[in-house]
Amino acid sequence: RLNRFGSAWWEEYKAEPIPSRQLYQLITEKKIPLDLGTGSKRSQKVRLSRKLSKLDGQQIGCYRIIGAGKCKGVLTWKLEQIK
Repeated sequence: RLNRFGSAWWEEYKAEPIPSRQLYQLITEKKIPLDLGTGSKRSQKVRLSRKLSKLDGQQIGCYRIIGAGKCKGVLTWKLEQIK
């Protein structure tokens, strides 16, 4: 699941810093089966943010998730391709 998420993320955004709300849209549009609970969209977005925080610096497939700081007060994330 995470490998599929990483591949879809890279395909769409490459190494561009992205807020978790855009990644949530990517997950829902591509129907990527990440367990974000069954609550409201807001609740699922919060769970995604928490999941990304736990994955910060970790490798998923050929990519590493990295916290990219804040943009307009919102945390952003980016992928680093591992060769």
